[in-house]
Amino acid sequence: MNGTMTMSMYFTGDLSGSYTLTKLVMSYNNVTVSSSYDATTVSDTFSGDITITFAGDGITIAGFSYTAYFDRDGKTYKIENIDYSSGSISGRFYHPDHGYVDITTDAAFTYDSTTKQYCGGVIRITGKDATDSTIYSTISVNAGCTTYTACFDVTGVNDCGSGPINWH
Repeated sequence: MNGTMTMSMYFTGDLSGSYTLTKLVMSYNNVTVSSSYDATTVSDTFSGDITITFAGDGITIAGFSYTAYFDRDGKTYKIENIDYSSGSISGRFYHPDHGYVDITTDAAFTYDSTTKQYCGGVIRITGKDATDSTIYSTISVNAGCTTYTACFDVTGVNDCGSGPINWH
């Protein structure tokens, strides 16, 4: 294992010894872990920050990246610059054979405590496939988590073809 990882914990409490963990921050600076199994060596590298708040704000991820290299096939898989906060996410996912996709939220998702689901948001997925064709898609969820709309367009003109696909 190489690199540095810093972990900070924040507590609230009183002098009587009653404490509650309120926040955990893990910061990775090019942490590389290598392992071998079944004649394959895998090297994983992590960078970025993960903050978990245990009240209200939830989880925040800032600039987190992950790279995995498999020596058996010589391929590298990546998740780059992941940011997440308050129902919004962005980042890039890379596959060596299929290309990459960028994921962003056009409208942040909100947590519905009744259905215990994230609802009322829009995720946009764009990217390039192995032939460098542009792919567009969006997934929308209404506020009550009762209707989901997906739009997929592989023509590269961002018009979603004949229209969205709805399902309930």
